[in-house]
Amino acid sequence: MERRGIRTERGNINREIEVSNQQLRQLKARLAKLQTWLFEEMQNTEPPTLADVIRNILERRGGVYALKEAAAMLNFLTENSIKDVPDLDSFFKGMITRRTTLRDKLKPIERKLETLNKHIEQAEYYKEFRGFKAKHDKLTAEHKKLSNEKGFGAGRKAKKA
Repeated sequence: MERRGIRTERGNINREIEVSNQQLRQLKARLAKLQTWLFEEMQNTEPPTLADVIRNILERRGGVYALKEAAAMLNFLTENSIKDVPDLDSFFKGMITRRTTLRDKLKPIERKLETLNKHIEQAEYYKEFRGFKAKHDKLTAEHKKLSNEKGFGAGRKAKKA
């Protein structure tokens, strides 16, 4: 039907697919151009220095609070001998690894503390109720003695003996 010049539903779908494929190819080409431009820009520009970061903080916030924050940041950087952003990044990565190792060491200790707390709680219960155990044993012995003498079936037991 398409060859005769009569449009069909399937032909319309195929035309829409061709248009969308063409648009996708254009977008893909634009993305490739943007990626190459971004890569070139990253190669041409150097990362911000720590002085630039502190300056940006001062410009954004202004006032005494920003000066105190910038001074605290500068003190932190000088104490840890951090001079640039890669040093700062490596410092934070080291902090993260130290935190994870400490957490891994603390997990078994926390588990042990939980079990010890349960043991302490049970020991307190024992101290509180240990007198009742002796009373209970005495009463059960008396009960057995009485049930044998006067309890259910005591008459048959006496006849057998």
